[in-house]
Amino acid sequence: MSTSGTVTYSVNESEIIRDALTEIGYLDHTETPSADDLVVARRKLNLLVKQWTSQLDFAPGLKMWTRRTAYLFLQNGQVQYSIGPSGDHATESYVHTTLTADAAQGAGTVVVASATGIANTYNIGVVLNSGAIQWTTVNGAPAGSTVTLAATLTGPASSGNTVFCYQSKPRRPFEILSGVLRDTDGNDTPIDVNMSLAEYEVIYSKTSDGVPSRLYFEAQRTNAVVYIDCAPEDVTNVLRLPYNSYVEDFSAQVDDADFPAEWARPLCLQLASDCCRPFGKSVPPDLREDLAEALAMARKAYPQNVVAEYQSCPDEY
Repeated sequence: MSTSGTVTYSVNESEIIRDALTEIGYLDHTETPSADDLVVARRKLNLLVKQWTSQLDFAPGLKMWTRRTAYLFLQNGQVQYSIGPSGDHATESYVHTTLTADAAQGAGTVVVASATGIANTYNIGVVLNSGAIQWTTVNGAPAGSTVTLAATLTGPASSGNTVFCYQSKPRRPFEILSGVLRDTDGNDTPIDVNMSLAEYEVIYSKTSDGVPSRLYFEAQRTNAVVYIDCAPEDVTNVLRLPYNSYVEDFSAQVDDADFPAEWARPLCLQLASDCCRPFGKSVPPDLREDLAEALAMARKAYPQNVVAEYQSCPDEY
């Protein structure tokens, strides 16, 4: 016999809920939950996955597949930035190029070295001669190397100035893992992302120009906030910030779980446990044992790698 040749098995919201309600005896395997049942079970399911994701030491794998990277664009004179769907200019993927012709104040078009990755409605930032980045959007598809801007330039920009372009903003981070300051040649300089609030508050002159080397991070609600230790003197540098994000919501019955396959069983069993009370059922005797077993195996699926160092210690008498 041949094997399937696939490794893409996943479960969706409908399957998780039906399995959970069957597990506690609320449904049999031929029944489907009502619309009201789905509302309750979906709410429990979303509460479950959000809490699992936010537990920093719950499972190494949870912090692996939710890992993403944000690129934060800096602005001269600015030390506080919000990162998220309605935050400052940041993204998970961008392109950069340079101007190949001077652009005067009031210009509605710019000529760039490469228009690859630049498209209609994308966000575009042009470094002006003042040292600031002017952000607007692309108005129409580029004509060769000429890009039309939705807003005219508020100052002149010389040939050779940097241009950034990206499509959309990132998700809200709830934990920054590391960070580097990346220049336009792709060279990275590490920065310290573990500064505390107390350390940030005692910086004497936070708005002094310099090269950022440390940041303080607050997750907050809609957008996270990053505070850097000085005002950036070179806005062509971009902060590259690997971060942990929440798993995606369940909002429709056909939504696949934003979890690897080894978490399908724990999801079903944990939801079954959480649904016992609202669905008027007692916890089946073996459910707790099955859940503990499933969680233990899933949590060990991605063991963290650590570096051990042996140091000899002379006996002391």
